[in-house]
Amino acid sequence: MTTHCSSKKPFAEISVGNTNYSVKIKHKATSEGWGDQKEAWTVSTKVKKHSEVAAAKKEESDADRSIAAIRPNTSVAPSGPETAKEVPVKVSGFMDAQLQFSSNSAFRRGFLINDGAIYMTTDFAGLDFKIDIPFRMYTQGSPDLDIAKTRAQAFVGQKFANGFRWKAGQFDTTFGFEGNDTTDIQFTRQGNVYNFTDPFVHTGLAAGYDFNPELGINLYVTNPNDRGVLSGQNLQFGAQLVQSSPTFRFAPGSLTNQDAASGKMNVYLDLTAGVTMGGLAIDAECSYNLRNDIINPETHLAMSGVGLLLHALYTFNESNSFGVRGEWVTNQAYADPKGILTGENAQPTLKSQVLVFIGPQHYVTKNIRLKLDYALQSDQSYGSTSSTLSHGLQAASVFRF
Repeated sequence: MTTHCSSKKPFAEISVGNTNYSVKIKHKATSEGWGDQKEAWTVSTKVKKHSEVAAAKKEESDADRSIAAIRPNTSVAPSGPETAKEVPVKVSGFMDAQLQFSSNSAFRRGFLINDGAIYMTTDFAGLDFKIDIPFRMYTQGSPDLDIAKTRAQAFVGQKFANGFRWKAGQFDTTFGFEGNDTTDIQFTRQGNVYNFTDPFVHTGLAAGYDFNPELGINLYVTNPNDRGVLSGQNLQFGAQLVQSSPTFRFAPGSLTNQDAASGKMNVYLDLTAGVTMGGLAIDAECSYNLRNDIINPETHLAMSGVGLLLHALYTFNESNSFGVRGEWVTNQAYADPKGILTGENAQPTLKSQVLVFIGPQHYVTKNIRLKLDYALQSDQSYGSTSSTLSHGLQAASVFRF
């Protein structure tokens, strides 16, 4: 006599000679639970042929294989105090849809996704992780989205109770007045001090120390800003002092690296300062760039230029504000990648430019913001004695999630 018991079906098979008995056991638990329950059992038997038993065993075997095929892979690191618990990931972001017109038809873009990003952040074992995937429509005549081509972030960092902090990877700069995402600025687009003079991101290491909640220092050891990998250049070193209070802001800083070709130092100097008086906030920025890797086409010397910004914003209430931004940049050597009027094929050097933005902002809800700007821009190129004047009108709807 042989006995076969299935762990997946509530019966036992007993073979005596050529006869198979199937004993089906039904189990019923009372309301007293599974710990010390009272049990009621019913048993029924029937005779099964050898072929039926074989078919049943094959069906059960096939079920085992199909379950194994979809069973998750458990060959991972052993569970411990940290790995045993799930690590939540917060997903947020924004999208900036715009309508843009310009007096220069070559730069008239109409409807477009001007800017956007998806942020993924989490903290694990005392470390902070962030991935920032920006996207936008940029190439004229194409509906494609440029995804993570500029201003992307991926870094890990840590802050200590004693004031020290650090981060490693690719991360946003702390230099300049305006940030990388249009959800964080007052106007529909960043100005050209941001576009031409300030860095966007750094790839490498940053460390800092907060003396108190209003005063801190930032230190950088990175690849040259916005280059990603070294690309044949030398490492860049930087420092910045940041003072910020509800009524006063002040941040001087510098970035330097040795130009690989000439052996001379490339220098970036930046100073931002601002005050808030009731509903009025006034901010200014002055930046200087010395680029030995680019030659001024008129002086035939290293390109050196200045950017000046003056920004005023009056906030009427929690929903409404009105702002003005005026800028002047000269002898800059970087094609404007996001400018409203210069266009995607703008020449890589600019002799002089004046740019003014003016317009209101309105919060429909805390997550939806509307902006309307008028822009006036005057450009002078190398080799030209006159300036080109352009007008632009931009309307934006920014949604945060």
